[in-house]
Amino acid sequence: MGRFRSPHVVRNRPLLLAAAALIAALALPALALAHLERPSYWPDPGVDKSVKGGAGGEVPKARSLNSAATDKGPGDTYVACKGKKGKKSLKLARKSINKGVKNGYVLRPSMGKIGVSKKHGKKLMKLNKRFAKMCRFHSVQDAVDAAGNNDRVVVMPGRYTEKKARKSPVNDPRCNPSLLQEDQGGALTPSYEYQAKCSNDQNFPVR
Repeated sequence: MGRFRSPHVVRNRPLLLAAAALIAALALPALALAHLERPSYWPDPGVDKSVKGGAGGEVPKARSLNSAATDKGPGDTYVACKGKKGKKSLKLARKSINKGVKNGYVLRPSMGKIGVSKKHGKKLMKLNKRFAKMCRFHSVQDAVDAAGNNDRVVVMPGRYTEKKARKSPVNDPRCNPSLLQEDQGGALTPSYEYQAKCSNDQNFPVR
């Protein structure tokens, strides 16, 4: 007597194969986009005493935006803007401030709408004009790279595509694998030296 094969099983077999192929296809993007994760610790969390007044060792106290405009210490202020002398940024700032004065703004839904007085709007515009005069960078990454301990980076309104930084390769051969280290689970991850030398390796992985 020959083997009996259910017609129902035969009909569903292509469907199962198609489902398996679909699952495999969905898994491919995740594998292609995988990259080495950063460790969540630094080599020395203590205070950096090489900087006047010390830096690090604890969460810094919040400093006002106004103090950044006056450039009063500790540290320096680095400003990124768009347009010659920050003209594009100022245009966007003025548009946004005027809209805030007229309609207010919503920072988060739970807080509701926040109003902006004309007086506060003028103060914000005055600050932006001061920052435009201080602007030395048209790239956020360049401003960050120039800053050090106790310094601040102010980003004026604008669209920053960071073309230069985005050209950095993922898993840069200058640092990978020589500067990898094992995390607590034994997986290889970038070390502090890796992040310092190849700082844009994983910051801009999307092309």
